[in-house]
Amino acid sequence: MSLPQSPVDPVARLEAELAQEKAAHARTNKKLEAITHLHANQAITISSQIGIIRSQIQRHPEDIADIQVEARKAEDEPPKPVTSEEGSLDHVLDILESHQHPFLFVGCAAQRWMGSAGTMTRVCEILIRHNTLKAVASDLLATSRWTLNEDPEDIFDNDTVSNCDADIVLRRTSIENQDEFR
Repeated sequence: MSLPQSPVDPVARLEAELAQEKAAHARTNKKLEAITHLHANQAITISSQIGIIRSQIQRHPEDIADIQVEARKAEDEPPKPVTSEEGSLDHVLDILESHQHPFLFVGCAAQRWMGSAGTMTRVCEILIRHNTLKAVASDLLATSRWTLNEDPEDIFDNDTVSNCDADIVLRRTSIENQDEFR
């Protein structure tokens, strides 16, 4: 955006500069808030994982040596670079953010994400507040990446989604990667 270069109106030029600075500050502040929120969620996750690890050690003290070896291997690995490719759920995160709603995994996906041993399924169950459920579902349907699953008792690769578990069940319209949630 170019600023007015009128020598007769320096106030307009300063007001335009101030508006640009305020907009830049707002964008930076939004990014900072997102990072702060992410940091808080990571702290909660780490705290929860520490509890799980302690519990496992108490139940299986014979595994301590193996745990220590795995921890040393993880420390020696160089950090993995973050790619800028869009993930299969990025659009879902954007929609939830537009409704000021957190992304909350439930079910098997949450257990796997938290480090519990168990099977990973192709079903992604997320918890959405009742007062935003229809709006979020509508926005997801509007992306054309999802359709309403008319039969909640339908089977997703042997993962039954029953009526009592979900108020709304959506199904991906196309799968770009076989590892994606459906």
